[in-house]
This record gives sequence, C-alpha cells and structure tokens, in this order.
Amino acid sequence: MTYLAKPKLHHPTLKKNAVGYTRRDYEGKVSTLCAGCGHDSISAAIIEACYELNVQPHRLAKLSGIGCSSKTPDYFLGQSHGFNTVHGRMPSVLTGANLANRDLVYLGVSGDGDSASIGLGQFAHVMRRGVNMLYILENNGVYGLTKGQFSATADAGSKAKKGAINADAAIADVDVLGDGIARTFEALREQTQEVDALSHTVRAGETLPGLASQYYGNRALAEVIAETNKLKPNARLTAGTVLRIPEVPGVTLNRPGARPPAPRPPAPTAPGAPTAAVPPAPPAPAAPREESPEVNPLLAEAREAADRLDYSQALSDLDQLLVSSPRNADALTLKKQVLYSQGKAQLDQRKYRDSLATLNQLARIAPNYEDSSTLLRQTRTRLIEEYYNSGIRYYREEKLPEAITQWKAVLEIDPQHVNARKNLEQAERLLKQLDERRK
Repeated sequence: MTYLAKPKLHHPTLKKNAVGYTRRDYEGKVSTLCAGCGHDSISAAIIEACYELNVQPHRLAKLSGIGCSSKTPDYFLGQSHGFNTVHGRMPSVLTGANLANRDLVYLGVSGDGDSASIGLGQFAHVMRRGVNMLYILENNGVYGLTKGQFSATADAGSKAKKGAINADAAIADVDVLGDGIARTFEALREQTQEVDALSHTVRAGETLPGLASQYYGNRALAEVIAETNKLKPNARLTAGTVLRIPEVPGVTLNRPGARPPAPRPPAPTAPGAPTAAVPPAPPAPAAPREESPEVNPLLAEAREAADRLDYSQALSDLDQLLVSSPRNADALTLKKQVLYSQGKAQLDQRKYRDSLATLNQLARIAPNYEDSSTLLRQTRTRLIEEYYNSGIRYYREEKLPEAITQWKAVLEIDPQHVNARKNLEQAERLLKQLDERRK
C-alpha cells in the first residue's frame, strides 16, 4: 500500500507547537521500507524531535546518499528542502549547500555503506572541516538495499540470512571511528603553526572585496578575510573595526610600509688583489606607512551591489555619486562594467528589450567597450525577430491592432525592414476597411 499518498487532512484538535505546526506537519511520504525496519524508528524520532524543538520545516535542508538509510529523508519533514546525492558523496554536496546558504539547519542522513565504505574519505573530511550540520549515520552492518551483503561495520562471524559467515573484521565502531578521526585532526591542528596575519582598521566605505584587492590583488579572496574574521561574505564593514588579514599560500600579501629587499653583498675578491674602499651605505629611510585612501560610501555600496549581481542598485548608487562628482574615474569605470554585465545577463535571459536599452546606454558612454558592439547587434537582431514573429502571430489570430503595434516596434529599431513595412501597410489597410464596414 506504499504507493498511496498520505491524507493531507488533520484532525482539528491536533496539538500545535510554539511555531504553529502539528506533529503531522513534520511527516513525509509513506515509508517503502520493510515492515519493522529500524530506519523507520529513526525517522519517527526525527519527526518527534523537530516537533518538540519547534523547528520550522522550511528552515531545514535534508541531504542523503544511497541506500536504505538514505531513502528515509523522503519519509519525514515533507515540507523541508531535500536532495538525494550519489553514493558516499552527501558530505560534499551538503558542504556546498552550507556555503551557499548558512541560514538553514542542515541534516545529513547516511548509512554504514555510504559513510564507512565508499564514503569513508568524505566522512573524515567533513569532520575535519567542522561543517555546521547534524550527521546521522544509520548503522546496521548490512547492505539491505542490495540483498543483504555484509558492510564494512559488520562484526566478524556474523551470519547472513542465507547462511554466509562474515570472515572480515569490522572497520571499527562508527562512533569510535569518528571520535578517532576527530582527535587525529585536532592533534594535527595543534601542531600547525599559526598563520601570519596583519591587522587592519576599517575605514568608512571600505568593503571586503576592496580589502582583498588592496592586500591580495584579487577581489575574489574577500571570502578568506570574511572566514578569518567570522563574517558573512557580503557583510557590511563598520568603521573602526579591526580585522585580521591572513596570509594565503601562493599569494603575495601586500604589507603597508614594507621595506625593499636588502642589497646583495659584493662578490669576494681574489686572494692578494687590492681591495677598493667602499663607503658605507647610508641608512635607508623608513618607508612611510601607506594609508588606504578614503572610499566614497556610495562607491563602496555600488561595488557590493555589483558583486552580488544587483545591477539596478549598483547603477542607482553610481548615478547618485556621479551627480555630485561627474568626473569620478572609479565611478565611471564601474558604471561601464555594470552596464556591460547587466546587458549581457539580460541578453542571456532573453530580455531583449531591457538588454537593448542597457547596451544603448553603455554605447553612449563607451561605444567600443569590450565586445559590447557585438552584443548590441545580437540584441537588436533578436528583438526585431521577436517583434516581427509576434506580429505574424497576431495577424493570423486576426488581432490587427496588436499586429500593427509589433511591426511598428520593428520599424522603430530598423526603419529599413522591408517585410515589416509591407505587413504594416497591409494590416492598416485591412483594419481601415473593417472600420468602414462597421460604419
């Protein structure tokens, strides 16, 4: 009977928790596992725990791998986010989801095969990273989904249903294994030297991408600074806050006021050769401390908006800045970049009318900016095709006013479009005849 959906009706007197949900709201589909399976008991415990802890279902994401245990997320929290990954790879996918949205509660469900065999490396490294998640490992020592083979956690001497005896020793108790891995990584962490870092006092208008560009020459490394200081990647910085700027392997850290490298010593002279007197070098003057220039708050906000692809907000901030400072080179450069990115994104999304308006605005500022002329030509062509074909469709549906509007739009873009002009004249003539007949 597992193909039947659960009824959605609730008894009106069911008790609700503090966030307004009944226990039934935390359930999922009817289980397809064998009757009496222990996995269903775990699902029931998760349902009860979420109900009692007042967890909002839409604030939780559940991920799993492959196996009987990994089927269970379908049987609880049916209103939550869910993703069923490939065998043994649940921790990696969950880590990526956690990086994309840290506001959700993450629940990973796995089994002894999924975590102690093919996914053992993933199991170890998700603990090394310390991902913020609840990792549920449902261990029964058997591959139930593939007819009962022994898993890596099955005890030596275990007997299968068909009489086979397990001759291999178990890898370890899963809880002992996990504790051992965690202790190993903790010991390695204690032996690792502290990463060198600089201190930076935030000035008004500074952003994480701006600091990454200043210290690393790469705005993409803003997340390193955010992670080091336990900030969100798009966090707004408060003036006066002191941040740690860590070293990144393979990347030069631009230190303010760094001294030039010491001169190389002279080559040794041959024995017996006269030695020329070398006057002592004057002491090198101390390099003045480089102060980062003040960044206009509107420019900083525009950069942040552009980084999160909010082009409308970025352009609004830049236009406000350019009203008071029309020749601000940084603002003009950023405006070209934003217009180009927005026009290209609109073209990819088939918003041809918006893309044409954006790229025309860019053409007035910088006619030869990158490949904007090519994008503009593509947008014009596709928009003309869209208007022209819409006119044909309306004409066939005998909607002459709408067809006329579409072909006029074609001629506004391309006055030399022969077919559009011909169709427009014919449609206007027919519409005029129809109006005369009605009179």
